[in-house]
This record gives sequence, C-alpha cells and structure tokens, in this order.
Amino acid sequence: MRDTLNSPLAEQVKCALHMPLSRTFKRMETLRYISEYKHEEGHNPTLLELAKLDFNLLQHVHLKELKYLTKWWRDLYGYVGLNYARDRLVEGYIWCYAVYHEKDFALSRIFLTKQLMLISLMDDTYDSHATIEECRLLNAAIQRWDESATSLLPNYLQRFYIELLRIFKNYKREVVIRDTYHVAYAQKFQDLSAYYLREAEWLHENHKPSFKDHMSLSAMSIGSLALCIGLMVGMGDLVTRESFEWAAGYPNVAISCGKIARLMDDIAAFKGGKAKG
Repeated sequence: MRDTLNSPLAEQVKCALHMPLSRTFKRMETLRYISEYKHEEGHNPTLLELAKLDFNLLQHVHLKELKYLTKWWRDLYGYVGLNYARDRLVEGYIWCYAVYHEKDFALSRIFLTKQLMLISLMDDTYDSHATIEECRLLNAAIQRWDESATSLLPNYLQRFYIELLRIFKNYKREVVIRDTYHVAYAQKFQDLSAYYLREAEWLHENHKPSFKDHMSLSAMSIGSLALCIGLMVGMGDLVTRESFEWAAGYPNVAISCGKIARLMDDIAAFKGGKAKG
C-alpha cells in the first residue's frame, strides 16, 4: 500500500517500516510528529500550539540539567584525573533522557546519568588502565563501601572512590525521606565491580572462555542490570519496595536485557576494530 497512500500518512508509514513506533526515541518522535500534524486534515491549531509550547518548555528543563551535569562531569574528570577514560557525558545523558523525559523525573534522570558515568569510568579503569593488583584493590574497597577503605588504593583511584561514595551519600539526602532505601538498592556497583574484576582476571591469565561462559559473565558486566535498579531511584510512590526487591533479584527479563546489550556492544566493538580479544 505504501505507494498508494497520501501525505502525511505515506511518510508516517515509511518511518514506521524503517523503525517501528515501539522502538522510537519518544522525544524525537514527538518532534517529528509535531511537524507532521499540521498537515493532517482536520488538525487542531490550538492543540498544535500547546504541543510546541510544551515541548520547548520541557526542552529548557533538559538543557538546564545538561548544563549542571556538564559542570559536574568536568569537575569530576579534572579532580579524579582519569584522562584515559571516555569523555561521554552527553551520550550518557541521552541514554537516561530516553528512559524518562518527564519533568517530574528530573532527580531520577540526573542520578541515573551520574551512575552511568561512574560505571563508564569504572569500566575503563578495569578494562584499559589499572594493573591487575590495582583492580583487586579497587574491588576490595568497593565491596567494603566505606571511607576507611580509601587507604587501600593508589592516589588516582582514591579520588574516584571518594567521589563514588559521596554521590550515593548525597542522594540519600536529596531523595524524599521515605525513599532513602532506594539508594541502598542502587549499590549494585558492588556486584558490577566483582564482574569487572573477573573479566580482568581472565585477561591477566590469558583465559579464553567458552561462548557460554563469556555470555554468562558479560551479560552481567554490561551494566544493564545495575541500571535497571538505578533508574528507579527517586521515583517516589511509583516504585514500591517490592519492585526493588524484584529487580535486585536479577529477573530473567533483566538478564535478557543484559544479553541483548552485550551482543549489540560486542558487534559494534568488533566492527569498529576495538575488540580487545
């Protein structure tokens, strides 16, 4: 039917065949539809004007968040001194903004972005910079999750570790009092650190895992499971303690999410010639 449809339906069908609506980036889809809606027969000009105003007002909120996060990231990057790590703040914010763009979730969106960036820093540290002994010390400190463990670490990792603890501590103060337990569930960083260390040990030992063993570990180390929990922090009454318990138990749907993310990541790394063996 594609060649027999009239505009704007023809363009909408073409886009949906390229990317199903259920997989689109909602804010981009909103922007596209605003431009299409005015061509629809019988469209409501008042509704269109309200949609444009709503989009622009919310975009202003997002730009303020990105400005705040950019300053935080620059300060962290300079303070911690991890110049070997990927500088990907805007990319990280876009990922989190894709999860929830609504104004009410500003606190959750900012915390999720910070978590993602800390995961990225930790991943680069284990993956491409720290010695195996430094990896073991970092994991030992993260498992203790206490400032007294700072002395275990070399200077550059001390600064990263202090900032990691500080961010979680600050968020306990920022979320609504009844939601403070949310932050405790988000400390799945400890599990993630253990997975990173195991991968580092494999590399150190020149161990070649089977595909099954690789997937079992790397579906966890991709970080999706930790972020499935982290994205719920600060969402208030929308998320119950039972929801956190369920997500923290690594349900099959979260593990499947990790496998999909890992395969997509590995394929992209292979195509980009960045595979590390």
